Amino acid sequence: MKNKADELSMERNSSVEIQSITSESIAITAGIAGVVVECQFGSFPVRNNKGGEIGGYGDTSISLTSTAFDTEVAYNTADADLANGEFWVDYLSGTLRGKKKDASTSMTADYKIAMLNISVDDIEVTASQNIEELGGNAIDLGDGIADVGTQRITLANFNGTIVLDEDADETAQVLSASPGNLYGLTVDNLDVAKIYIQLFDASVGDVTVGTTTPIMVIPICAAAMYDGLPTGNKPIKFNTACTYAVTSTPTGAGAPGATITLTGFYQ
Repeated sequence: MKNKADELSMERNSSVEIQSITSESIAITAGIAGVVVECQFGSFPVRNNKGGEIGGYGDTSISLTSTAFDTEVAYNTADADLANGEFWVDYLSGTLRGKKKDASTSMTADYKIAMLNISVDDIEVTASQNIEELGGNAIDLGDGIADVGTQRITLANFNGTIVLDEDADETAQVLSASPGNLYGLTVDNLDVAKIYIQLFDASVGDVTVGTTTPIMVIPICAAAMYDGLPTGNKPIKFNTACTYAVTSTPTGAGAPGATITLTGFYQ
């Protein structure tokens, strides 16, 4: 940046909205009556009946339309103690575990979640001189007058590498062949099952998916969108290179059951 900024300010507004999920389709693992299976809600944590708190056994917003499951029981009930049709829910992770009453493979669910809405109204930099460039990116100086007043900055581009993979799978792929930092991931999971993004700090030729240990595994729920990083707003550092794979188990080599779209932001 050619000119030093004296002050940076940002207006941010946030609110929490209780949202009702209705008629969400949830896949049930195939199996006959008496088989214990796990299912995944598309959004979580799941709230209680009024939506004010995280739900639990006896105070839930969940309503199932299902012939496989009809009776909720206490959290973490042992499989051996489950009768056909009984299930329990981990409200934090949105996981349902139960013993099937029949061989059906799908159900619908109504439930409540909390949505955090954050909006940034304006970013302003007050500078002693007119700002001409920031990090090599073009900027919009807006209505500010040279050497006085407030300048409004708009970054024209992310000054790094953006990788789009429209068919990410269990094959090791290069996000970057150089050391650097991963700033974000966007993944669209069209599979009816949970998938796992394996990240490796190694060149693609040194990675054998299912054998090489990843430095991080990111689980993504069935039929869900993931946008961000487990580290929040802190990038993940790669000392050698950034290689990834999308698998059906956390550290295995199984293929996902549907087309997965992945976008990575690396610098």
